[in-house]
Amino acid sequence: MSIRQSHPQVVNIPLIDKVSLEGAQESLHQSLKHKILILPALYREFEKGDKPESAMDGILPILKNATYVNDIIIGLDGATEEQYQDVLDIIEEHGMPQNVHVLWNDSPEMEKWRNDLAAQEVDGRPLAPTEKGKGRNVWGCSGYALALLEEQQIDPADAVIAMHDCDIMTYNELLVARLFQPMCVPEGEDIEYVKGYYTRYNDNGFNGRVTRLFGPPLFDTVANVLQNDKEFNDKARGLVSFIRAFNYTFSGEMAFSGGMLEAIELPNDYSMEIRLLEQAYRLGKERGSFTADVEIAPNYDHHHQDMQGLGKMAAQIAAAFFDILSERIPFPEDFIERIEKGYAWRAEPLVPHFALASAMSGLPYNKEKELAAVKTFESSPSQGYDMMKKGMSRPAPSWAVTRDAAPNALSDLLKLGHKNSELSPTVLHAPSYDAPEPY
Repeated sequence: MSIRQSHPQVVNIPLIDKVSLEGAQESLHQSLKHKILILPALYREFEKGDKPESAMDGILPILKNATYVNDIIIGLDGATEEQYQDVLDIIEEHGMPQNVHVLWNDSPEMEKWRNDLAAQEVDGRPLAPTEKGKGRNVWGCSGYALALLEEQQIDPADAVIAMHDCDIMTYNELLVARLFQPMCVPEGEDIEYVKGYYTRYNDNGFNGRVTRLFGPPLFDTVANVLQNDKEFNDKARGLVSFIRAFNYTFSGEMAFSGGMLEAIELPNDYSMEIRLLEQAYRLGKERGSFTADVEIAPNYDHHHQDMQGLGKMAAQIAAAFFDILSERIPFPEDFIERIEKGYAWRAEPLVPHFALASAMSGLPYNKEKELAAVKTFESSPSQGYDMMKKGMSRPAPSWAVTRDAAPNALSDLLKLGHKNSELSPTVLHAPSYDAPEPY
């Protein structure tokens, strides 16, 4: 990919042949920044099932070599007490050199801690998320990361916190290193948010249909529908341009400065990535900082969803996008009708484009399947618009706000954590309920 700089707040950094893992490792070891990696995980990602190894069996040995990482925080969802103990044993067997902390999110203690916070409100919002999901997991892990910095008297400005999913099937250390690196080299002193990108494909062809076939045509359609609106040009065009500047809008691989992590609010559904981009845009303007869009791997693949799941994801993304814009500008009466027509007009021509890209890449391409995906996504904007009109749930307040409202929240959370150097935790009786449904 040719290097480009398409937005003044976004630094695009491609992965070129000259890049080496050894060079990235050297720069990270030289950096004095405290580095924390957050891994929001489901217990099933530690299970082998009928496979020779689990997803985490492919991740932990690679992370064992990433000795520039100071702390690893695993947020464990969907686990009973026995399964939690299994995870502790697995980590001990791997002999990780980092301080590894496991937050058992379904434990009675964690549930009580969240409920106590949720009983308090700021600006009409409970201080803790009330619904299970990846967002709640990341929220708890982020609070724990900030608690670790507080305990060690490390200024959040001197820390980098990265995170990625735990179902990656093409995992390699360069992915991790390049998430941390932009904020750990002298030239990146003004970077406060990093978003990873990559090309998603396997032997069956290109993946990432929501990013390829839904996001870009939706954003372009909205910009086209509103292009002659003065309020849009004054208040929202910059945000839409910012969102379009990213190579993989909905990637879950990212990194924050400690200061940015304190300031953001973490949603609890598929809107997380686009709402984080909106906050990176707004906070970046306020703080005079920038976002790095970094290619972190030549190929990336993880577990896939069926079209029903992707349709649900697209609707939630559309709802969040419309909600963000509605806070800045009013929509015309025929807004959603024009969006639906414009999306289909822009999305369908992408199918032969990806057919050409597949042919030149030596990959198979199922044109009918891709057109069916576009057809599914055609209803997502109207579904999202209805969700937005009914009212969207709001994320829990930022950790900076929560810490002011509940000064003991982080220190209490720290007590619930588990360090790899202390693999004899005192755990209360197992919950009397079944493990929750995975997100």
